[in-house]
Amino acid sequence: MLNAMRSKLGLLAVCLVMAGAYGCGSDDDSKDGKNGGGSADTSSFSVEVRGNSGTSTLNAEQKDAQAGESSWGATISGDMLMLFLVDPDGTTLTARVKTSENAKAPGTFAVGDESDDIQVTVLNPLQGNVFTSIGEGTIQLDNCPRAMGEHIKGSFKDIKLQGELGGNAVETLNGSFDVVVYAKSGDLFCNEPVTNPEPGDNNDGNNDDNNNDDNNSVPMCMADMCENGGTCCPYMECVGTCEFQCFTGVCMTNPGSVECVTCAAACLDSCNVSQECRSAMGALGTCEATHGCDELADDDAAQECLESHCCSELNAAY
Repeated sequence: MLNAMRSKLGLLAVCLVMAGAYGCGSDDDSKDGKNGGGSADTSSFSVEVRGNSGTSTLNAEQKDAQAGESSWGATISGDMLMLFLVDPDGTTLTARVKTSENAKAPGTFAVGDESDDIQVTVLNPLQGNVFTSIGEGTIQLDNCPRAMGEHIKGSFKDIKLQGELGGNAVETLNGSFDVVVYAKSGDLFCNEPVTNPEPGDNNDGNNDDNNNDDNNSVPMCMADMCENGGTCCPYMECVGTCEFQCFTGVCMTNPGSVECVTCAAACLDSCNVSQECRSAMGALGTCEATHGCDELADDDAAQECLESHCCSELNAAY
């Protein structure tokens, strides 16, 4: 049952990534502009893109209260930071940085390819292309946010990306960001000592596995798989049918293409999927990717991985 649901809504999670929808919920009243030295209550980014057709700049600024699935910002899931930066023309830059005991923030992180834990993707609807990092360049994190409402500051340095839709399209990114964390479930590995810890925070200054696991790591998952109804259950049949049509159509001939992602994204609207479900699926997809569950070929192992690490996300969605 679980694997059937995962296969039906797997592409939906991809759409949420491309739409910058990963996170643990909608805008939260707890955002208070704590930014560790940035502009109070304001997020911004400016990224220069040099490509075959010339140089352009992606940049935007918004109040922290506007950050969320419908706009842009940063999220933390487990020990992974996700950045979603959207230019006014619709170009979306996503970056993920997985921290660890041996790679803490602040710090410099070498960018890998599309399968790596440190990766950058740019979806450019004007060019009709998706660009992914190819293992060159770095992401610099200047601080280590510990709570929702704090800012993450850093920069992109000489990151090279390759167009996925054929040809020799190559782009190079350089720029900076100072954006609010609008959703959080877990903790990054930090070099900085904890100051003014809140109750329940990891306040011993150590970044061991137990302190950085999220609260869903429980011995047994009680996910009922829609027996009592999750927020996405009413849309299962419709979305499954819609995505099946995408898989047997444009996605079969052009897997991973903009057309494939667009087709699946349209299922959200055609099935009138609620924002609650979109947020729940985004959180589940982030948790699944963070813990590598989506990379396990064995169905039983993948199910065990989800139930061990993403139980509350499963219950929220199904």
